[in-house]
Amino acid sequence: MLRSADEIIHLTGVSHAEALLSVLEEIQAHSSPAAADRKQRVSQRAAVAWLTADQVADRLDGTLRHTNQRLAAAGLQQRNEDDDWQLTKAGLDWGVALPLCSRGERRQQILWDPAVVALLEGEG
Repeated sequence: MLRSADEIIHLTGVSHAEALLSVLEEIQAHSSPAAADRKQRVSQRAAVAWLTADQVADRLDGTLRHTNQRLAAAGLQQRNEDDDWQLTKAGLDWGVALPLCSRGERRQQILWDPAVVALLEGEG
């Protein structure tokens, strides 16, 4: 998988996150019909400049903790058994989860569609 992402980076010059997302979409598209549906939704937003939760918090003039609570209250994310945030079914329409590996830990990073800021502002 990483080799495919490296090839995409080399050939197109896209960011590492975008290359990994592309490879993950390809894997998911071949694994289940639901994944193919999600791939289509994500592909429709391929030009979106995804935001980290910190960036969402900055745009809302709030703290990261409060922003994560707002995302959870909106039903877009929830805590898993490891106490990490994960996307809910509804959250799949607003964000993508990318794998992160550092210091032997396997986690994920959620990136959000900038439109989620307007959604959260509307729930204010």
